[in-house]
Amino acid sequence: MNAINQKFAVDKSWQVLLNDLEVAPQDLLRQAHLPLDLFSQTDPTLTVAEYFDFWRGLETLLSDDPAFPLRVAQSVTVEAFSPPIFACICSDNLNLALQRLAQYKPLIGPLRLDVSLTEHQTAIALGELPGQSPLPPSLVAMELTFFVHLARLATRDRIIPLKVQSTISLPGANEFEAFFGVPLTKGAFDGVIFSAAAAQTPFLTSN
Repeated sequence: MNAINQKFAVDKSWQVLLNDLEVAPQDLLRQAHLPLDLFSQTDPTLTVAEYFDFWRGLETLLSDDPAFPLRVAQSVTVEAFSPPIFACICSDNLNLALQRLAQYKPLIGPLRLDVSLTEHQTAIALGELPGQSPLPPSLVAMELTFFVHLARLATRDRIIPLKVQSTISLPGANEFEAFFGVPLTKGAFDGVIFSAAAAQTPFLTSN
Protein backbone atom coordinates (compact mmCIF):
# COMPACT_ATOMS: atom_id res chain seq x y z
CA MET A 1 0.00 0.00 0.00
CA ASN A 2 1.21 3.51 -0.81
CA ALA A 3 2.15 5.23 2.45
CA ILE A 4 0.04 8.27 1.59
CA ASN A 5 -3.09 6.08 1.29
CA GLN A 6 -2.45 4.19 4.51
CA LYS A 7 -4.84 4.58 7.43
CA PHE A 8 -3.96 4.59 11.11
CA ALA A 9 -6.07 3.47 14.06
CA VAL A 10 -7.19 6.10 16.57
CA ASP A 11 -6.39 4.94 20.09
CA LYS A 12 -9.48 5.24 22.30
CA SER A 13 -7.26 6.60 25.10
CA TRP A 14 -7.28 9.92 23.20
CA GLN A 15 -10.68 10.73 24.69
CA VAL A 16 -9.24 10.52 28.21
CA LEU A 17 -6.18 12.51 27.21
CA LEU A 18 -8.26 15.25 25.58
CA ASN A 19 -10.19 15.56 28.83
CA ASP A 20 -6.90 15.97 30.70
CA LEU A 21 -5.86 18.62 28.18
CA GLU A 22 -9.23 20.33 28.73
CA VAL A 23 -10.08 20.01 25.04
CA ALA A 24 -13.62 19.06 24.04
CA PRO A 25 -13.42 16.23 21.48
CA GLN A 26 -16.06 17.86 19.30
CA ASP A 27 -14.11 21.13 19.25
CA LEU A 28 -11.01 19.30 18.06
CA LEU A 29 -12.87 17.35 15.39
CA ARG A 30 -14.48 20.53 14.06
CA GLN A 31 -11.17 22.38 14.05
CA ALA A 32 -9.50 19.48 12.19
CA HIS A 33 -12.44 19.03 9.79
CA LEU A 34 -12.84 15.41 10.87
CA PRO A 35 -16.07 13.39 11.27
CA LEU A 36 -17.82 14.44 14.47
CA ASP A 37 -18.60 10.80 15.26
CA LEU A 38 -14.95 9.71 14.95
CA PHE A 39 -14.51 8.63 18.58
CA SER A 40 -17.80 6.73 18.61
CA GLN A 41 -16.90 4.64 15.56
CA THR A 42 -16.13 0.97 16.15
CA ASP A 43 -12.67 1.12 14.59
CA PRO A 44 -11.85 4.78 13.93
CA THR A 45 -8.98 5.47 11.54
CA LEU A 46 -7.24 8.50 10.06
CA THR A 47 -5.51 8.98 6.73
CA VAL A 48 -2.07 10.62 6.69
CA ALA A 49 -3.62 14.01 5.90
CA GLU A 50 -6.26 13.58 8.62
CA TYR A 51 -3.61 12.50 11.14
CA PHE A 52 -1.73 15.72 10.55
CA ASP A 53 -4.97 17.76 10.59
CA PHE A 54 -5.67 16.21 14.01
CA TRP A 55 -2.33 17.46 15.36
CA ARG A 56 -2.65 20.89 13.76
CA GLY A 57 -6.11 21.15 15.30
CA LEU A 58 -4.57 20.50 18.71
CA GLU A 59 -1.92 23.12 18.04
CA THR A 60 -4.63 25.68 17.26
CA LEU A 61 -6.85 24.87 20.25
CA LEU A 62 -3.88 24.74 22.64
CA SER A 63 -1.98 27.70 21.21
CA ASP A 64 -1.75 29.17 24.72
CA ASP A 65 -0.04 25.97 25.94
CA PRO A 66 2.76 25.32 23.42
CA ALA A 67 4.32 22.65 25.66
CA PHE A 68 1.21 20.45 25.60
CA PRO A 69 3.14 17.69 23.73
CA LEU A 70 4.97 17.09 27.02
CA ARG A 71 1.72 16.00 28.64
CA VAL A 72 0.76 13.87 25.65
CA ALA A 73 4.07 11.96 25.68
CA GLN A 74 4.09 11.53 29.44
CA SER A 75 0.59 10.06 29.37
CA VAL A 76 2.10 6.76 28.16
CA THR A 77 2.35 4.29 31.05
CA VAL A 78 3.65 0.76 31.59
CA GLU A 79 0.07 -0.40 31.11
CA ALA A 80 -0.18 1.33 27.72
CA PHE A 81 -2.80 -0.42 25.62
CA SER A 82 -1.06 -0.03 22.27
CA PRO A 83 0.64 -3.39 21.51
CA PRO A 84 3.63 -1.78 19.75
CA ILE A 85 4.25 0.56 22.69
CA PHE A 86 3.80 -2.31 25.13
CA ALA A 87 6.34 -4.36 23.17
CA CYS A 88 8.84 -1.50 23.44
CA ILE A 89 8.34 -1.14 27.18
CA CYS A 90 8.88 -4.90 27.60
CA SER A 91 12.25 -4.78 25.80
CA ASP A 92 15.50 -5.59 27.59
CA ASN A 93 16.90 -2.08 27.15
CA LEU A 94 16.50 1.16 25.22
CA ASN A 95 18.50 -0.08 22.23
CA LEU A 96 16.07 -2.93 21.64
CA ALA A 97 13.05 -0.75 22.44
CA LEU A 98 14.02 1.90 19.88
CA GLN A 99 14.73 -0.74 17.22
CA ARG A 100 11.29 -2.23 17.82
CA LEU A 101 9.73 1.21 17.76
CA ALA A 102 11.38 1.94 14.42
CA GLN A 103 9.89 -1.27 13.04
CA TYR A 104 6.37 -0.69 14.38
CA LYS A 105 6.04 3.10 14.06
CA PRO A 106 4.97 3.24 10.39
CA LEU A 107 2.10 0.90 11.33
CA ILE A 108 0.68 3.20 14.01
CA GLY A 109 1.52 6.65 12.64
CA PRO A 110 2.83 8.38 9.50
CA LEU A 111 6.42 8.60 10.73
CA ARG A 112 9.76 7.06 9.89
CA LEU A 113 12.28 6.32 12.63
CA ASP A 114 15.95 5.58 12.05
CA VAL A 115 18.10 4.11 14.83
CA SER A 116 21.88 4.28 14.75
CA LEU A 117 24.04 2.43 17.30
CA THR A 118 27.75 3.01 17.81
CA GLU A 119 30.23 2.08 20.52
CA HIS A 120 29.61 5.40 22.27
CA GLN A 121 26.02 6.38 21.57
CA THR A 122 22.57 5.52 20.30
CA ALA A 123 20.72 8.00 18.10
CA ILE A 124 17.10 7.95 16.99
CA ALA A 125 15.89 10.28 14.27
CA LEU A 126 12.36 10.85 13.01
CA GLY A 127 11.17 11.94 9.62
CA GLU A 128 8.37 11.82 7.08
CA LEU A 129 7.38 8.84 5.00
CA PRO A 130 8.07 9.24 1.24
CA GLY A 131 5.90 11.94 -0.34
CA GLN A 132 4.63 13.43 2.92
CA SER A 133 4.53 17.06 3.94
CA PRO A 134 6.66 18.20 6.93
CA LEU A 135 5.60 16.95 10.35
CA PRO A 136 3.63 19.39 12.56
CA PRO A 137 5.94 20.99 15.18
CA SER A 138 3.83 19.69 18.06
CA LEU A 139 4.13 16.12 16.74
CA VAL A 140 7.92 16.47 16.49
CA ALA A 141 8.00 17.80 20.07
CA MET A 142 5.83 14.95 21.34
CA GLU A 143 7.98 12.27 19.68
CA LEU A 144 11.23 13.74 21.02
CA THR A 145 9.69 13.83 24.49
CA PHE A 146 8.41 10.28 24.18
CA PHE A 147 11.87 8.85 23.42
CA VAL A 148 13.20 10.28 26.69
CA HIS A 149 10.05 9.41 28.62
CA LEU A 150 10.30 5.80 27.42
CA ALA A 151 13.89 5.54 28.69
CA ARG A 152 12.95 6.90 32.11
CA LEU A 153 9.69 5.00 32.43
CA ALA A 154 11.28 1.62 31.74
CA THR A 155 14.53 2.07 33.68
CA ARG A 156 12.96 3.96 36.60
CA ASP A 157 15.91 6.33 36.30
CA ARG A 158 16.10 9.94 35.16
CA ILE A 159 18.04 9.24 31.98
CA ILE A 160 19.54 12.44 30.58
CA PRO A 161 20.20 12.29 26.83
CA LEU A 162 23.48 13.51 25.41
CA LYS A 163 21.65 15.71 22.93
CA VAL A 164 18.16 16.61 21.76
CA GLN A 165 17.99 18.38 18.44
CA SER A 166 15.44 19.58 15.92
CA THR A 167 15.43 21.07 12.46
CA ILE A 168 12.79 23.58 13.62
CA SER A 169 12.29 25.91 16.56
CA LEU A 170 9.90 24.24 18.99
CA PRO A 171 7.39 26.43 20.85
CA GLY A 172 7.73 26.27 24.62
CA ALA A 173 11.40 25.30 24.36
CA ASN A 174 12.16 26.18 27.99
CA GLU A 175 9.72 23.62 29.34
CA PHE A 176 11.07 20.93 27.05
CA GLU A 177 14.65 21.72 28.05
CA ALA A 178 13.71 21.44 31.72
CA PHE A 179 12.27 18.00 31.01
CA PHE A 180 15.17 16.78 28.87
CA GLY A 181 17.88 18.13 31.18
CA VAL A 182 19.84 19.43 28.17
CA PRO A 183 19.38 22.39 25.82
CA LEU A 184 17.43 21.96 22.60
CA THR A 185 19.77 22.49 19.68
CA LYS A 186 19.27 23.05 15.98
CA GLY A 187 20.48 20.11 13.92
CA ALA A 188 20.30 18.25 10.62
CA PHE A 189 17.56 15.93 11.89
CA ASP A 190 14.86 15.74 14.55
CA GLY A 191 16.06 13.28 17.14
CA VAL A 192 17.64 12.29 20.42
CA ILE A 193 21.10 10.95 21.16
CA PHE A 194 21.70 8.78 24.24
CA SER A 195 24.98 7.54 25.64
CA ALA A 196 25.74 3.87 25.01
CA ALA A 197 25.58 3.24 28.76
CA ALA A 198 22.12 4.79 29.06
CA ALA A 199 20.86 2.88 26.04
CA GLN A 200 22.08 -0.40 27.54
CA THR A 201 20.64 0.18 31.01
CA PRO A 202 18.33 -2.79 31.76
CA PHE A 203 14.62 -2.09 31.57
CA LEU A 204 12.87 -2.97 34.84
CA THR A 205 9.67 -3.54 32.86
CA SER A 206 11.09 -6.38 30.73
CA ASN A 207 10.10 -9.21 33.10
